[in-house]
Amino acid sequence: MKNKRGLKYYAMILGVSTLALIIYLGILLFSTEEELTGQAIAPLLIIPITFTTLVFVFDQLLDRVLPKKYRRVQSGPTEFDLFLVEVNQIVGNDLDLSLEDARKLRENEKFQKVLTQIFTIKKHGENNELSWNYLQKKFKKDTVESTAIDAVISAVKK
Repeated sequence: MKNKRGLKYYAMILGVSTLALIIYLGILLFSTEEELTGQAIAPLLIIPITFTTLVFVFDQLLDRVLPKKYRRVQSGPTEFDLFLVEVNQIVGNDLDLSLEDARKLRENEKFQKVLTQIFTIKKHGENNELSWNYLQKKFKKDTVESTAIDAVISAVKK
């Protein structure tokens, strides 16, 4: 994977570090009674260039050292992400939920686990361990979770 940081990125780092150096020199000029000479300032001018070079070298080394399997890959939404969008539409359109009920469903780990199980059944079909009836019995009747699961299951079955 090629480093995506271009010349603009490193120019910005150089500019910000130069600005920080100028601010530092300004504070130093007003806070000390001694006069700053060119010989005192000259060695400090190499700091922004050195810092930018170090950032560039670090980026290059990290790009070579870090294995590809640990890198983030933006390949778009997964099948499960698309399924969750579909579930949100089903629950949003079929059920008239309050904001509090929607938040409760989002934070309920058991409900989220059942959604992953529904996705598994949708993708691979029912088996001895996972079935539509088994998932419908996971929540007490007349609860928000049960109503939402029933709506999702009926829509997915279609």
